[in-house]
Amino acid sequence: MKRYPPLKKAPSKILVIAMQFLGDVLLATPVIHSLRQAYPDAQIDVLVYKNTGAMLEGNPDISHIIGTPNRPNRTEFLGLVRQIFRQYDLAVATQTGDRPFLYTLLASSFRVAAVPQKALKGWWKRFFVHRWVEFDNQETHTVLQHLKLLDLIPVSWTVNTDLFLKEGKSKQIML
Repeated sequence: MKRYPPLKKAPSKILVIAMQFLGDVLLATPVIHSLRQAYPDAQIDVLVYKNTGAMLEGNPDISHIIGTPNRPNRTEFLGLVRQIFRQYDLAVATQTGDRPFLYTLLASSFRVAAVPQKALKGWWKRFFVHRWVEFDNQETHTVLQHLKLLDLIPVSWTVNTDLFLKEGKSKQIML
């Protein structure tokens, strides 16, 4: 695996984009936690579909949850663009889809993302991100796949086993 140099400057604003189903959003939390450990003073925002944002409430690693409809109309899309456009030092896309990819392009000048394997249709995406990892949906667990994104920055990663309740209390689970 290629070794990447650290970022020239620690990011002060980070956007993590996790825009699929509830499980996908939950499986992105180790990335968010590891980013918080690496950049404790950074603002870390998470862009998710509105119907999945509630599961992240109370998580102390997250500064803001940005929710967007699954199928935004033009007004909603333009509102989101105004909210995120070039507002971040680092954007991280955990999925290979076109919409998360577009949001990384809009949000930051420095982007890391999961991209489809070369044989698939999204091969062109690797030209628009600074660092990328091929998404392997067959041989690698989703959490490990997401954590590979941190190797691109590089940030050491940990897997947090805390569940955060709405009131801000946490409970640790045993794995």
